[in-house]
Amino acid sequence: MSQSDPPSATQASFSYPYSAFSRPLIVDDTTLEAIAEHMVLVQAGKEYLNGVALVGRTAALVNWMWTDLLRDKDSIGFPLHQEKLGLTQRYTYALKIRDFDTVVDCILRYVEIRDALCRRWLSLALDFKDQVGGLPSYAADYANKMFNQDGYGVLRDLFQIHGAALRNMSPYTLEPIASLVAAARKENIAIMPLGAGGPGANCIAVSALGSDHLAKFFASQSIEKLQDDVARKIVRGDVSLKDKKALLRGYLPLEVGTNALQISGFQLLEGVTTPDSPFDAEYDPETGALRVLQAGEQSRSSTVNGKWFLPRHDFRQGEPLDVSWIKSRLKMGSTIARTLIGEAKSELEIVAHLRGVDGCGSSLDLPEFQLRLTKDGAKQIADIPSTPTIASAFTVQIRFGLSDDPNAIVYVAPDYFPGEYAVAEVAVVPHADEAKRARGMMMLGKLQKDAPAYVFKNIFGLSGIKITCEAISPMALAGGMESSNAFNVALIAAASMLSGANLNFAEIFNLAVKIENDELNGLTGGQGHLSSILGGAYQHMWLSGLKQNLNNVA
Repeated sequence: MSQSDPPSATQASFSYPYSAFSRPLIVDDTTLEAIAEHMVLVQAGKEYLNGVALVGRTAALVNWMWTDLLRDKDSIGFPLHQEKLGLTQRYTYALKIRDFDTVVDCILRYVEIRDALCRRWLSLALDFKDQVGGLPSYAADYANKMFNQDGYGVLRDLFQIHGAALRNMSPYTLEPIASLVAAARKENIAIMPLGAGGPGANCIAVSALGSDHLAKFFASQSIEKLQDDVARKIVRGDVSLKDKKALLRGYLPLEVGTNALQISGFQLLEGVTTPDSPFDAEYDPETGALRVLQAGEQSRSSTVNGKWFLPRHDFRQGEPLDVSWIKSRLKMGSTIARTLIGEAKSELEIVAHLRGVDGCGSSLDLPEFQLRLTKDGAKQIADIPSTPTIASAFTVQIRFGLSDDPNAIVYVAPDYFPGEYAVAEVAVVPHADEAKRARGMMMLGKLQKDAPAYVFKNIFGLSGIKITCEAISPMALAGGMESSNAFNVALIAAASMLSGANLNFAEIFNLAVKIENDELNGLTGGQGHLSSILGGAYQHMWLSGLKQNLNNVA
């Protein structure tokens, strides 16, 4: 099946491919301008010393806590998770019609739910430690994780400081975020940490009264508009700040990035083609059927149109990465790829906008949320987990050239480490997750730092290439804007083009999510990947939990 061929019912029958349907959320400039007028990005305060953040992110930990309550169908946690489906639909519709009073209300409740989930998890763990009776069996597991397992050290540290009072706190909105959220609520302003939040995460602030109201509130909190040059000195460790603690704190207007992933130079190389776009398709809420639209065909009035990311090959999560399908498609080895790069008449680069806002629907893209929150027999969009995203004007820009060593992949990223990182052989280690390790899965020794070499060498059989990640906005570096998602999409797209494997964007998305969740030992669902591929504003419906209706392919 080529990307231009519509899938047959057999090809699309549910072997649970990691797929998504993305419908445009906002199509007119007026609405985009309204969003920018009512939303800003804010950093509540993150300390740095010589360019190193003094507080670690807890996003993965928070996601683990939320997912535990989901998986265990906790009597309090599971209904809270389910409530997020309805909030997401209200929030999405409110954005479309510019009803920012409802947007604020929905975000306030979404943040309440997330904090309540964290407190529920902590209460179960602490109650078990205190030998409280009548607890569900999984409380013992939570306590064991909190007090014994790697990755939960921040909770142990907080317990040493706060003791039993920790049960009333939430790692999602730890100080200084919690105080800012509470103060904003009194002014009917919603502040929501992006992604899974945690100390130092970027937040979105929303007011129905607009940017002037937000500016006055921030002034009352001694938060000023963030200056890029000052912020860059803090996060890069400028010599003027050597051995001095510096606080990154401030706000920035939200600028929407409307461009899709931009690929430059590759299309001029002989025999190289850029990735095919996802299918134009329509979704019928009455039947739950997806149908590919033919060229020039308009969707029916009773359906919603969008982009269907349906891969020809499913890179299955939770299993060892099988690259045989990719290997069967390779047309160009390292020698040809290096020749093409050397003869390139223009710079080879990929530029992707970072996800700016998710809001209600955040984290519903995580694999277990997709599977466990999709209602049986789901047809209506409200019954399927979805995540609206708005791309920011911030970008990640990656350049591709020749390395001096034809056997190495050289990675340069001045915002993350000094100098060049050259890898001739990628180090892999047994997976940290016990269940994945039992299935023979491995992970990268240096995780994201090894990702360029792993993608180019291990998966696509290429070497002798230099990959440079240009400077990123300091606000984006602070966390919560999915820069790794955009970077990994660009890596796979470039390696696919240079090797002749010609993956389409559905497969690039599918593979990128799988690698981040397994080989990079992360926890992501795909909203940042799709936002970078598409730009603009979309609502992404996560199809992996549909158990029957995807068979209804017309």
